[in-house]
Amino acid sequence: MSQKIKYLTLLAIAFIQFCTGCNKFIFIPGGTVIKGEDHQYYLNDSIKLTINVWGDFNIYNRKLKKGVRVDKIYTGDKRILADLNIKSGQTKLLFSAVPTVEPYYHFVAFIREARPENMKLYKPKYDKDTLLYYYRILTISKVEIAETLIPFHRKYIEFLYYNHIPNDCPYCDVDDMSLRNSRQLQKGGEFYQVLNSYSNPLSSEPVIFNIPASKVLKNKTGLVRAYNINAEQNSKALISFKFLEPNTGRIELNLPPGQYLIQYSDLNHKLIWDQHYLKN
Repeated sequence: MSQKIKYLTLLAIAFIQFCTGCNKFIFIPGGTVIKGEDHQYYLNDSIKLTINVWGDFNIYNRKLKKGVRVDKIYTGDKRILADLNIKSGQTKLLFSAVPTVEPYYHFVAFIREARPENMKLYKPKYDKDTLLYYYRILTISKVEIAETLIPFHRKYIEFLYYNHIPNDCPYCDVDDMSLRNSRQLQKGGEFYQVLNSYSNPLSSEPVIFNIPASKVLKNKTGLVRAYNINAEQNSKALISFKFLEPNTGRIELNLPPGQYLIQYSDLNHKLIWDQHYLKN
């Protein structure tokens, strides 16, 4: 191979890498999925945001290659975003999801920094005189797509649904999630941690747990979950969760008498430390 061909080849590779890097979609750090008593929730501690999601939106399962991802988009997401002229510099991703049970559609949530240029293509959705969100439904290359834009602090939370398999109502699911979350945001409850920092009035003294220093996450936010153990039924129920700042190993919980399992993990639910605890 001549020097000129080598040079052109290297130049082409460098150009491709440069273009790929320029269009890299960035996730807002601090996001995870929590299963509450009645619903699943996407929570992001860094921007104080909670999104009510469906029960089949579980954290990403590497074996199934499905679930909610908070660090990488699914293959195909970038193509759909490009078809919709949504650029990486205009957005900050929250999560990219494929349900862990059928139907296996795709769902992407992100924050738009500015009003879309083609806003005339979106229709407003009202509850009486209150604007809830904007939406549009379209098909590109036989892919059904539904978008909603929820006004949020002079920006927009966008939900994007797409499915390669025809659906009788591609708008139904995204409409349901948009209605629930837009109404909650209207109430000012963008960070309504249903179980966060659980406190029971019958328990006046907090219980302190200390994570071993070797187990403490140094540069990442940790997630603490407390489960109430029912030995007779051989079951457990989530009663509390909270985020821990990096380099923090001290947990304080107000717990009534009972048997508990305390778990400490990263935001992808990789278990790092746990402890069983009995309070009389």
